Amino acid sequence: MTGSARVSKREPRSAHRVDRGFSLIELIAVLVITAVLSLAAGPVLSSVDNNRQALAASTLRRDLAYARQVAIATGTRSWVVFDAVGQTYELYQEDPDNPGRASRVLLRDPARGKDFQVAMGSGAQLASVTIESDGDEIGFTYLGQPLLEDESDMTQNAQITLTGSRTIVVTGVTGHVYQQ
Repeated sequence: MTGSARVSKREPRSAHRVDRGFSLIELIAVLVITAVLSLAAGPVLSSVDNNRQALAASTLRRDLAYARQVAIATGTRSWVVFDAVGQTYELYQEDPDNPGRASRVLLRDPARGKDFQVAMGSGAQLASVTIESDGDEIGFTYLGQPLLEDESDMTQNAQITLTGSRTIVVTGVTGHVYQQ
């Protein structure tokens, strides 16, 4: 054939194109979306820790009040024993037939049906336990009055502080339990 028309045997450029990664615009879009999501998640995550601390404080206050109520209802002394190192506390009741701390037994948690041993979670820890004479136990008499570890009357307030500056107070003399 003669003529001016040339036929090219080359394939179009797009057929040879190989994707080698993301474009700069795609990378910037992903970074912007990630930044927006992390800004939105920050307050949510901090409120989760705050909620855990509030729940732990409320649970501790309730458990101390429960130990006091058990002592009043049964006429036998009950005890709350704190272990700040192990991040636990336990509720005990004395044996009515053999009174004294040596014969006490773990209370049963009515909600779970298990022994009353509580391990603090990662969101809330026992920061400090301040009881007269540096004890780590609070007892309650059949009148609801608080006792020290040596079984004498507690005359000063006891404070149990959790992380997040949440403090539970057991009032000396009366045994009233409240959150500060």
